[in-house]
Amino acid sequence: MIFLACALALSAPSPLTSVFIASSGKVAAGISRDHKLRVWTLPDERLLSTIDLTGRSVADSVLSNDGHTFLLADYDNDLTIWNTTTGAVAMQEHLEHYPLSAAFSRDDRLLALGFGSSVRVIDLATHKTVLTMNDSQAGVVGIAFSRDGSRIATAEGNASVRVREVRGGAAIAENRDFLLEPLTIDFSADGNEVIAGGGDSALVFIDAATGKTLRRSPKLPNAVFDLKVSEDGREIAVLTLDANNLGAPSPIVVLDTASLRETARTSTDEMLGGAWTRDGHLVGAKRAGDGVHLVKLR
Repeated sequence: MIFLACALALSAPSPLTSVFIASSGKVAAGISRDHKLRVWTLPDERLLSTIDLTGRSVADSVLSNDGHTFLLADYDNDLTIWNTTTGAVAMQEHLEHYPLSAAFSRDDRLLALGFGSSVRVIDLATHKTVLTMNDSQAGVVGIAFSRDGSRIATAEGNASVRVREVRGGAAIAENRDFLLEPLTIDFSADGNEVIAGGGDSALVFIDAATGKTLRRSPKLPNAVFDLKVSEDGREIAVLTLDANNLGAPSPIVVLDTASLRETARTSTDEMLGGAWTRDGHLVGAKRAGDGVHLVKLR
């Protein structure tokens, strides 16, 4: 894949180490080596806020779909949510254990946290827990909402995938067709399928209603570390990872959802983040000096 001409550039006084792009395409955020989170509006590249993260050891961090909320959980078991427009803390809580995974619902009204044996769903308007599910048998390492917000899918450490109703937490389906644990998960655009991947180095497509394996992708270059379905559901971006050499560049592969044929590939070398945006583009954040260039990969 040849990078397209740079459309946007974000600069910071300290080198950026990770970048988050909101699916709205209107906000980007980056963590720098000076332990600050900087938030920019797009496409005008205006610095919106700067948040001091000094003393925080990042266990998990997520930017909401609209870019207005940023979550950080640290290894001291503290969960903090900021309003990125003002930089103010919107919610803070000390947990019994830091979450292994986190996801916002598509409308950003709900937040799901996955722990060692439980899933917790928080209403972000009231900051109240609206659902706790304690039926996981191993760590919930990946979590995703269906696009209508009615279901949650989890990738769990006992090499299984589970689907649950958000209202009431009723279990719907379970799949154990994995040799190694799945690490990442997403719903198809229509919500009928769950796609999971992990150490097996392939994508597994699962019927969200029955848990039945429908099909598998061909083997990918390395383990599947992250996957995201495009806005229209026609493609899947897969971040691969060399489990034997975590620092080695490993490709981002884009697959056609219907045929499972590869439609694009690019290296993760100097890539600090990326996302599908709702205008249909796969946008990557490529290191450029102390800042980044945001480029369309697809």
